[in-house]
Amino acid sequence: MVDSSFYRALKETAHKAFRVAGWDQEEEFKGRYLFSSTKGDTNVDVNTRIELVRTIVQATTANKNARAMFCLAFDHEGRTEENYLTLLGRALRKCPRPTNKKGDKSLAAVFYDRTDIASPKAIGKVVQEATAARRVTLIETPTPLTSSNATPGLIVADILAYLKSWDVISPHPSEAEQAEVFEKTVEQIHAEKLRTIREILERMKKVTAGGQ
Repeated sequence: MVDSSFYRALKETAHKAFRVAGWDQEEEFKGRYLFSSTKGDTNVDVNTRIELVRTIVQATTANKNARAMFCLAFDHEGRTEENYLTLLGRALRKCPRPTNKKGDKSLAAVFYDRTDIASPKAIGKVVQEATAARRVTLIETPTPLTSSNATPGLIVADILAYLKSWDVISPHPSEAEQAEVFEKTVEQIHAEKLRTIREILERMKKVTAGGQ
């Protein structure tokens, strides 16, 4: 959830981070690519990927107030339309209520990663109900986007969802789970990389997780 006054800074920072990393703009970046040099742009090593993500996440923070609010809604009910819509409503109901309705303070636009799990009509209904409950005025209808490096908002959400889900669902991961995340044998996992997840998440001043 990004305030419109901060979106420009987030987008510019994301584009610059990709340029500095030398990331091929034709290769989409996903959260699960963070610790894998065999996915996405294979010319970019893991350390460079970590710096790329750290830079992008840092753009969501400010000295006094967070520039974005991230909410992870999850459960173990599977990939179904019903569950997708349930989690969508749960996350959106964490949206802060506007201080007042002057100017554009209560306006909100919703963009989501294009999916075939639920229909646009069903998604729109859940979004409308959730935003109304938070006293937010929805601009038109929710807009599906095809995720790419031109959609920094979706990229940030994907990265944080990947890291936070691993952090929340497996707070004390087994050796096998750690190896699966980092695509390395347990002996090759460096403690510094494990700390990277915590460090990146700590940069988010408003990170919430709602689960069952």
